[in-house]
Amino acid sequence: MFKASASVLALLLCFSLSSPLMAQTTAAQDIIQSERPVPPTNTSITGFAVDFLNDQKGIWTSPFHMTAGDAKFLAPAALGVGTLAIFDHKISNSIKSDTGLRSPSSAISNVGLIAPYAVPGTLWFLGATRHDSHAAEAGRLGLEAQLNSEVVMNVIKIATGRTRPNMEDNRSFPSGHTMSAFALAAVMSREYHDKPLVVFGSYGFATAVGLARVGGLNHFPSDVVAGAVIGELIGRYVVHHHAVLAEQ
Repeated sequence: MFKASASVLALLLCFSLSSPLMAQTTAAQDIIQSERPVPPTNTSITGFAVDFLNDQKGIWTSPFHMTAGDAKFLAPAALGVGTLAIFDHKISNSIKSDTGLRSPSSAISNVGLIAPYAVPGTLWFLGATRHDSHAAEAGRLGLEAQLNSEVVMNVIKIATGRTRPNMEDNRSFPSGHTMSAFALAAVMSREYHDKPLVVFGSYGFATAVGLARVGGLNHFPSDVVAGAVIGELIGRYVVHHHAVLAEQ
């Protein structure tokens, strides 16, 4: 069991440690390339809705605009997910015997369900009421990333119909909790790339959520890694296209 659990932990740790390091390097390349965004003139709910619709169009058409540089991130990620998928059932079966993981995994999962919405929502509210434009932008983009993740997640879950390890339903792939947590981490770590506590803290939290989903038998390891990769990409996309204050 130790070897099986360690393999999941190693992959998630590699991803969660490499992501914040890239976030602290402002010269790092984004997966989806485009010109630097023009500062937005509308930060209202209407502007938020327009940005969300444009995001959806860009996200779903992005596979048609991939470049050779994208493969440097996507190829290893796809290989990792594919490799894990081979051992998914073996890893999950080994975890079933450790019932002590259920309670802490459930507790972390519950936090992981609320935090990706509560944190950016609070930031946006406080930023708006205290006239802190940077906090307002971070919160706004964090919520935007969550909504984009929610749509992408549900479409993929319906399309794949994978049964969960606990046999609860057929919505296992990818892990929505993990996708949301990494989408938030991607936004926060770029908005506050000069604050190591935020950068590593956000990715540490996202990694804990991913491990909890495996420990609670809610997802297979490959579901979690796929969710982490997709969430990271969505968070990067939102910041790349809409952030104005992230690098100041």
